[in-house]
Amino acid sequence: MCFAPYRTSKIAGFSNQKVLTMSTLVVVNPNASAGRAVKLWRSFEPAMAAAFPDMQVAVTQSARDLPGLIGSAADSGIERVIAVGGDGTNYAMINALVQLHDQNPARRMPDYGMFPIGTGCDFAAARGIPKGSLETVEWLIAAKPTPVDIGVVQFTHQGGATGRRCYLNIASGGASGDVSRRVNTALIKRPWTYLAATLATILTYKPSFVDVKLDGKDFFRGTAILVTCANSTTFGHGMIAAPNAKIDDGLLDVVILRDAGRISTLKALKQVYAGTHLSHPAVLSSRAREVRIETGGQVIDGDLDGEHFQGSDWLFTLRPGLLRILTC
Repeated sequence: MCFAPYRTSKIAGFSNQKVLTMSTLVVVNPNASAGRAVKLWRSFEPAMAAAFPDMQVAVTQSARDLPGLIGSAADSGIERVIAVGGDGTNYAMINALVQLHDQNPARRMPDYGMFPIGTGCDFAAARGIPKGSLETVEWLIAAKPTPVDIGVVQFTHQGGATGRRCYLNIASGGASGDVSRRVNTALIKRPWTYLAATLATILTYKPSFVDVKLDGKDFFRGTAILVTCANSTTFGHGMIAAPNAKIDDGLLDVVILRDAGRISTLKALKQVYAGTHLSHPAVLSSRAREVRIETGGQVIDGDLDGEHFQGSDWLFTLRPGLLRILTC
């Protein structure tokens, strides 16, 4: 994720100074919603300030600043952090929170909430969080912290180095990674951008050979269009990829779309939006605590909460109940 130059809505120099002892920190990603996040947020800020009178607001400069920002907030007594943005913002925030936890497991991490303003906001939609409205404020007032699982993927970069990233919603490899690349490089994002990118990918994507093992046991070996390891249900602007996934059951929902030709894939895509695709003959599904996807060293595209990455030989695991998120 890339953030715009640092600005602040209330407290200047937030990332460089120790924050005041207040209970709520709002972090705004100015690039969310095609760069309109700050303008949209300011229309709701008075209502949020009335609901959370001790609220502080920071508009970030870079995702690299998040651990320092949130760490200072945690050390000063901040009890909750609310992010303004979409799924990519969640991805950056969750990785910062996990990094801070691992640096000091004894430190109490702030509860995490979200004010959805973004292109996709799939995780928020699946949790029933209203998108960018006064109803969002009311929802946050009623929300309570709940422990949730955090997904982890380890993979090998093209140069041989090992990568490790965390995710809250869904991680996947294959065609979804190509869709993510198309969406993230689009000059203008609209509600139909995901669907257009998905159709373009289906018409051009060359499936990869993968060997998938669940909890150490063989599950699938062959050519696949998509392998999904889901902590929640929905991605790609409304695709219910894993309709049975739960964020607190300690299990990843694994959904594989085998290579069955473009026509069959297009039919399956229609079912994905309704969450009825698990019965499609080209779809395999199961649950596991550990998912290993061996690609034979072949680098393939991947998607992490809407963020594009590339790698080979992936290992997916969960860290059950690691963080608390605000939910109703």
